[in-house]
Formats: sequence, structure tokens, C-alpha cells
Amino acid sequence: LLLVGIFCTTLSFLVSFYLAKYAIRPIQNASNQQKNFISNASHELRTPITIMQANLDIINGAPPGDTLDANRRWLRNLQDETTRMTELINALLFLARADGSTVILEKEYFSLNKLLQRGIDSIDPLAAEKNIRLEFLLQQDVTALGDPDRILQLLTIFIDNALQHTDPDGKICINCYETADFSIFEVVDTGQGIDPAARDRIFDRFYQADSSRNRRGAGLGLSMAKWIVDQHKGTIRVESTLGKGTRFIVSLPRQCETSK
Repeated sequence: LLLVGIFCTTLSFLVSFYLAKYAIRPIQNASNQQKNFISNASHELRTPITIMQANLDIINGAPPGDTLDANRRWLRNLQDETTRMTELINALLFLARADGSTVILEKEYFSLNKLLQRGIDSIDPLAAEKNIRLEFLLQQDVTALGDPDRILQLLTIFIDNALQHTDPDGKICINCYETADFSIFEVVDTGQGIDPAARDRIFDRFYQADSSRNRRGAGLGLSMAKWIVDQHKGTIRVESTLGKGTRFIVSLPRQCETSK
């Protein structure tokens, strides 16, 4: 009886220890993710602030009587970093609200091709400035189910990402079509492509496959895109070849799950 009692007590202790460790694992993962998020966010915010401070020091140290034109370069740098910081803060706020489940989608049926055309028209001047051609290939009128504002944000993220990684004289093509179950659009560029070793991590927060070529971004855009697609119960597929370009394929269900 004594041996049986010792055995049962030991077994009970081991099982309890395992279950406690298993139960606390999600809490530890969440805590680690939060620490990494705060650390990365602090680093990304520190960079533009440092650049802004350096440019302000140059302006403050300028000789008395310097004209506006003489300091225009430093003022332009300040404006660029202010825009970058605003985009970063907006992305951080969006992801924080998404983690807190306070981002609510307003789903409805809408014309996907018209929405895509509106997004392309708004970004076309930026593409023209970089001498990159935007093309929209529409095979048919496509109706989609989802939140139009978030889908427009999704398109903007993909095109902006393509603009950052496509050289001048390149091309970005947006395709739109549908199947019996899905509304689909693709963003295809002739850019630098994604290394196969990095392809599984491009949707991670703050991850940059090549930070030397991604000066504007903080590695949050694609993670926001992944969240938007997941909330629509859709999928993102990535096809890429180094030196030839990348294709992002987004599939959105045409019906609500409850109606199937």
C-alpha cells in the first residue's frame, strides 16, 4: 500500500506538472509576443525620431539669415519622416485594435472591380512618379462579399509593397475574376522577388525579407493584410521568383458560412 501510495502521488505530481506547464504555455507565448511587439515598435519609432532630431539640429545650426531654399532639403527630410511615423503609428493602432478584437467588419455585397479601380486610380500618380506602369485586367464583372473599406486597404497594402520592390520601368498588374465559390484578385509585379527562405515569414509582424531595400516600411503591412483576409475567411497565396517578380493571390468566399 505504501509503494502504491508513493507511485500514485508521484504520478499525480507529474501529471499536474505537465498540465500546469501545458496550460501556462499560451500565456507565456502571448507575453513573449507582447514583449517582442513593444521592443520592435520602440525600435521602429526611434529611427524616424532620431532622423528628425538630426535634421532639426542642422536647421538650428544654420547661419543667421539662411533662406528657406537653403534649408529645404532638411525640411523635406522632416516631412518624409513625419509621414513615415504617422503610417507606423496608424499600423500599430490597427494591429492593437485587431488583437483586442475591436476592429469590426461591415460586410456587404459590392462590386469588386469598381472598388479595385478606385484604389488603382488613387495610387496611379505615385506609380507614375516612380515610372512604374499600373495595369488592371478585368475578365468579368465581379461581386464580392466583405468590408469594402478593408478590401480597399488590402489592395493598397499589396500595391504599395509592389511599388517598394519594383524598379523603374517595371509593371504592376491587377487581375480580377471569380469562381463559383470565390471572388479573386491578384497583384502581380515585375520586381525583385522574394527569397524562398523568407517566404514563410513575410506575414510576420516587423519582418522584412530585405531591410536594405525596404526603407519606408516597418514590416507591418503584410501582417495587416493577412489579418484582413483571415477575418474574411479567405486565403492569400504567394508565388515568387527572385529577379522576376511576385504574385499575391487573394481569394474571398462569395457566401457567408452561415448561408452555406
